[in-house]
Amino acid sequence: MTESMVNSAAGFRRGASCLLLALLLVLICQPGARAEMLVESARIRLPLPGQSTAVVYFDLHNRSARDQNLVAVAVEGAQRAEIHQHLHVDGLMQMRAVPELLVGAGESVVFQPHGYHVMVFAMTSLPASATDDQYALTLTFADGSTLRTFAQAFRY
Repeated sequence: MTESMVNSAAGFRRGASCLLLALLLVLICQPGARAEMLVESARIRLPLPGQSTAVVYFDLHNRSARDQNLVAVAVEGAQRAEIHQHLHVDGLMQMRAVPELLVGAGESVVFQPHGYHVMVFAMTSLPASATDDQYALTLTFADGSTLRTFAQAFRY
């Protein structure tokens, strides 16, 4: 191999490395490349036999520097889903639909029993067994952005 061939190969490797590094920087610095909203521990309690209503719980983290308003949740296999909250009013527990939920910058909201949760109505596709089944969730925010994740199915 001649000296010019060795120099050409070394130059090609340097050029390819620089190109790869530039592509990685573009992907890292691109708006939306890092998830500003994060869902953890998503799970869906499937309906009892003969029923079609389910409930979804998860932790929602806002890692951005701006407030976000969650305005809708869609659940795979369901006709409708609503954000709900349990409240204590005059000594009685009530459950109410919430049209939107503010998640402050740098804050988190826990969707859990006796708090915020997602009620899922008219589940049309139910598995025979809930051992490894997951359902897609799509969260929609007031700015039009969406976040798709999966909830692990479980039964009582």
